[in-house]
Amino acid sequence: MLGVGINLQPTAVRELTELGLGEELAQTGIATDELSYFNKFGQLIYTEKRGLAAGYNWPQYSIHRGQLQLLLLQIVRERIGNENFRSGLRFVALAQNRHRVTATFHDSKSGMAVLDEADILVGADGIHSAVRRHLHPTEGEPRFAQQLLWRAAIDAEPFLGGRTMIIAGHFHQRTIVYPIGKAAKSGRLLTNWVCQMAVPDDAPPREDWNRRVSKDKVRAAFDKWRFLWLDLPALIDGTPDMYEFPLVDRDPVQTWIRGRVTLIGDAAHPMQPIGSQAGSQAIVDARVLTAALLETSDPIKALQRRSTQSK
Repeated sequence: MLGVGINLQPTAVRELTELGLGEELAQTGIATDELSYFNKFGQLIYTEKRGLAAGYNWPQYSIHRGQLQLLLLQIVRERIGNENFRSGLRFVALAQNRHRVTATFHDSKSGMAVLDEADILVGADGIHSAVRRHLHPTEGEPRFAQQLLWRAAIDAEPFLGGRTMIIAGHFHQRTIVYPIGKAAKSGRLLTNWVCQMAVPDDAPPREDWNRRVSKDKVRAAFDKWRFLWLDLPALIDGTPDMYEFPLVDRDPVQTWIRGRVTLIGDAAHPMQPIGSQAGSQAIVDARVLTAALLETSDPIKALQRRSTQSK
């Protein structure tokens, strides 16, 4: 399962808890207590409390993205029926009229076109959103921030109490490390690590996103990052597979809706992975959209109301 770690802020955990997923999140992820900043020598600069420790009514969970997705998929299948869930479909096009919206998908298994229709279409398909391209066809590619992220996860010994996220370094070179779950071996934790570097190059082609990166390349850049409480080169050495991602975002668009079509999450407002907000905001988006749909029998008015409430 790719994607490695994701942080769910208390705002998002509230929504998932009210959906009945509180216990599953607690069993799967780590309730993060604090975020600590260090310089590149491992010397403490600043610490702030997070989640329950900061006075929120809900925790902040650090969790494996793939495990979170599998949990959500399991719940969807249980609650709406497995026969009502379909996967392996890629959005191609849409058409809408006063009464319905029709979407065309490509079935990756059969190679055939699949048509479906509904009252609304929600594009929750990320920063490369095909639905967003339909609404804003001239927007172009995401904007590259001249930084690359090398990411992976490995079973490791706990550090700083086992519930701390750390950011060490500076703007042009930093590492972010935090535990995201229990490991197979007792006493260890599945630990997410990110090494981030400023680069002068252009963004890698979209086809190269999420590509494996050489361990030697990462090791060379962070070879001296050994702290009393964390040995980053050892984490790198012990990781079998690591992946490279460009740091990107997009400029805001004038609207997230057009008729019976709307966008949520990174498809609507893509964010850089700073402050652990992007994934959490997508969950809040879904809650706001659902509330708007429940308040009126007119789906177009609901989408317009949700767009106003989210800005």
